[in-house]
Amino acid sequence: MYSRKIRKWSKQRNIQQELHEMDDKTLDKCLCQFYAEVKNQQGEDYSKSTLIGLKHGLERYLNCPPYNRGLSMSYNPAFKMSNSVLNAKIVSFKKQGKENVVHKPVLEAEDLTKLKNSDVLNVSTPLGLLRNVWFHVSLFWCRRGREGQRKLTKDSFVFTEDANGEAFVTMAHSEASKNHPGGIHDNESFENLGRMYKTDAENDGFSALQLFITKLHPSCEAFFQYPKRKWSPADNTWYENKPLGVNTLGNMMKTISEAASLSKVYTNHSVRATSITLWSNAGLTNRHIMAISGHRSEQSLVHYNQRPSSHQLKRSMSGVLQSKNNNLTLDKLSEFRPFICDSPLTPMSGFKTIDQRSSTPPIFANITKLQKCSKCFSSHFFVFTLVNSQCLYNITKLQKCSKCCTSSWTSSVSSRISIKNKRNVESRVGCL
Repeated sequence: MYSRKIRKWSKQRNIQQELHEMDDKTLDKCLCQFYAEVKNQQGEDYSKSTLIGLKHGLERYLNCPPYNRGLSMSYNPAFKMSNSVLNAKIVSFKKQGKENVVHKPVLEAEDLTKLKNSDVLNVSTPLGLLRNVWFHVSLFWCRRGREGQRKLTKDSFVFTEDANGEAFVTMAHSEASKNHPGGIHDNESFENLGRMYKTDAENDGFSALQLFITKLHPSCEAFFQYPKRKWSPADNTWYENKPLGVNTLGNMMKTISEAASLSKVYTNHSVRATSITLWSNAGLTNRHIMAISGHRSEQSLVHYNQRPSSHQLKRSMSGVLQSKNNNLTLDKLSEFRPFICDSPLTPMSGFKTIDQRSSTPPIFANITKLQKCSKCFSSHFFVFTLVNSQCLYNITKLQKCSKCCTSSWTSSVSSRISIKNKRNVESRVGCL
């Protein structure tokens, strides 16, 4: 890919000699001009990471068979001039405030709620059902952009039940992906093990997927098909004998964002970033996240959680600064480290969240430990610590199993802590 970009640039500059035919001095001179002039399709400068990637990509291209140049552009004095040009351009990015990489935004909780309550994911229409299924498949199986979506078929999903009799759907097979292309050097992938459980929520992803498969055109093997313009709810087939193209699938989240009038236009990768961020915020270990997301390195997950969400900025960080007005000292604040259990996935799955309609101050939730349920003996028994933002000494521990869903919360309150603003809390924790 990187060598193609350089060859395309060379063709535009009418440079006749091929890259692999150039000696070190000629290649260095060519790269000086390339680093200074190269732009993306929008006519904008590439980011720092992309420019460095172009350099290393070209190096790999020339060092692999059949050329086997054995180049080391970073340390070879022959490439001192081009390295200086590249470094100067990156320094200029810093001065212009363009150095930071702009990662795909995570869907905000408010936007997910708005999306859920809109007609965009309405399963009673072919287009709404298509969008609903695409969104949930991308979210629960952490799909990367447009990767592999065109290759999905009707047989790509398996509906089954777990040991407790709860219905869920999972992938039928592992797919080749960017991080797991296959081959003797590839590590085993567990991306297909992601599950989507059935819930009672309106526009539930599990039920939508079941309905979607029954309405697909029988003569088309592609999973994502064009919705019919003329249709009836009673029709057996809601979709045409025509698969959606890669470009249509690649712009799906952008189209959904505009149709639902979300606060910003999200990309397909934003859905993947949302899945990883929610799992990480919920306390799942990196190795478990990597098993579903397909990442090969924990370092790849770092940027998903290095920025606080707008909810955290609004509720937690701002609350700490404003607490001075409530006669709380910094010494008292330091005794607590409230973490907002901010899970936009919850309303999408139909779970009840902490009731925020009350006039009492917001409550922050922190998952403190994981226990086995005494009823179903599954390891899905979560213990929460709830902290009132304006009275940090009010702490209540609430417990409930997400598997057998026992009838009510059992609360245990520390005898050393006074509860002044106790209120009813209804919640259910989803095991992703």
